[in-house]
Amino acid sequence: MGKLLNFDYLNLNQQNIISEYLEFRKKGGVVSFNGFKAKKYISNIDVQLHLLKGQIGSMFFRIICGRCSIDSSKSHYEELTEDEKKRFNPDVFSHQDIKEEDYFYLDNKRSPSTLHSIYKEVKPFFYWILSKLDKEADIDKEKFEKFRTVQKNTISFLDQFPTNESEYPIHVEIKHKVKSFLTREQMIIVRDLLLNHIRSHNPLRDSCAWQLSCSTGIRPEELVNLRIEYFHIDEQGFIKINEKGWGILNLPASASKQGRSPSHPLYKTLVSNDTVAILNRYLKNLYSKQEKSVPRGKGYLFRPDINEIHLPYKTNFMKPIIRKIKTKLHFLDLDQRKDFELKAARRSMNNLIMGPRVKLNKSELDKDILEIAANYQMRHKPRLSISKKHYTEMISEDEFYEVLEHTIGFPWSTKSLNNWEIQYGYKNEDENTISKPHLVNSAIEKDIEISENTLNKIVLELNSQLEKLTSRPKSMTVKEWTVERNRLKKEIQKYNA
Repeated sequence: MGKLLNFDYLNLNQQNIISEYLEFRKKGGVVSFNGFKAKKYISNIDVQLHLLKGQIGSMFFRIICGRCSIDSSKSHYEELTEDEKKRFNPDVFSHQDIKEEDYFYLDNKRSPSTLHSIYKEVKPFFYWILSKLDKEADIDKEKFEKFRTVQKNTISFLDQFPTNESEYPIHVEIKHKVKSFLTREQMIIVRDLLLNHIRSHNPLRDSCAWQLSCSTGIRPEELVNLRIEYFHIDEQGFIKINEKGWGILNLPASASKQGRSPSHPLYKTLVSNDTVAILNRYLKNLYSKQEKSVPRGKGYLFRPDINEIHLPYKTNFMKPIIRKIKTKLHFLDLDQRKDFELKAARRSMNNLIMGPRVKLNKSELDKDILEIAANYQMRHKPRLSISKKHYTEMISEDEFYEVLEHTIGFPWSTKSLNNWEIQYGYKNEDENTISKPHLVNSAIEKDIEISENTLNKIVLELNSQLEKLTSRPKSMTVKEWTVERNRLKKEIQKYNA
């Protein structure tokens, strides 16, 4: 059993009202009140509603602590002393009894940015409560007066939150992430660092995720939603190359950001030839390890258990991986290294397509066409005027392919990249800017083969140990035997992930 949420320590009425709200949102219910309207659909809804349950439950918890004269800076019930647990009484608070001063229990030792985040999550909840009371207000005078009182108190409570950075205290330093925009060579360096990372349990998976992000602009939160069948694949379950030399990804709205960012309806999302190659190498490795009864060409592309094809990662599995290689990104300055994240791949791809250093051999492929092509590949929906949106022809398929061929269709090998950049006018023939510390592709391939062989040996040894524990040895208690078997199973799953 996992750690209990603060929600679990609330009274039944408080739990019911939160659960009712979450069910309303899960059904696609729209919160609309006093000119405010929340988004109808929530992406990754099960995960997000679980987080929302914890957020609202924690808000109630801190208000209850404050009203019970308990230090409201504590974030969880288990942090309370025995005396504080005895004094903790959920009945001192009701969602219809929110007061202006309750805000200051939440404010206790919390940063303005944290309070801002809390505000964005709880505002729809309280407006949903007010909209319910508003519907009942016309029944009789007593209900109307109750609604007016709750409304005034709720609005006064919400007004205490900082709603944007301009409302943060003057002494608070606002720290913005230092964004990185990588060159093509730097993208390859990061990919190869991931391929050779000895502390990674699955370097091929990690490097695939990075290269795919650079080539398609897939967002970190979308990466865990990717299924193999979203790609155009052959009968063997491998990604196909079309007649123009590209792979095709057709990301549905349901797997995209907030359910609103699918692939282009006609041109889809293009996957460069070299990225298809490393993806197929990853799939070959995946298929060779999964059980024979597990179908090919189906299920999540990246999954914690290779045999559970419908079980995705719950969170961004690349986050800890990227954190481990930050110190090796010597081409970035210190602040950029500190804030480096997977999303840098998406930003860098967009910059390569429509940034200031784009080179096109054909003058008719102007900046407008570059921007439109970038929006197609990035799956952006830019704000356009009526005339541009409804009365302007979209770019042709040939133009879309040509823009990507000249910008992100580069080879993922530093030696070949140098020739490609000369060919497409990004570099003169006498230039050679390949970073010396970077390993050439042949060495990378050799090292990764050694790495994979080492991993296979480790897994074989673990399987051998597990097989020896099929029956309990006399030297072990039942508990010791069970614990050791479970440990070995988890280790095997970790290396196979």
